[in-house]
Amino acid sequence: MANRGYAQIFTSIWTDDDFRKLSRAAQHLYFVLLSQPDINYAGVLPLTERRWARCCTELSRADVESTIEELADRGYVLVDYDT
Repeated sequence: MANRGYAQIFTSIWTDDDFRKLSRAAQHLYFVLLSQPDINYAGVLPLTERRWARCCTELSRADVESTIEELADRGYVLVDYDT
């Protein structure tokens, strides 16, 4: 299966009150996750916090972990730590 070349993001995301209530870090990480080359067409990707932290020089693995928790708590991602 070929990797995706792009991610479609609706412009209405900026008028979505739930998305706008996310922290800046959570909004950023959400777009980092959407644009990963190994995400499949169902939106599933491996949990690679260290790699995601390298997407921005200001991020640490701990930042990514806590931000993933925020996204999970708000229903933007589902994390399966056992698989």
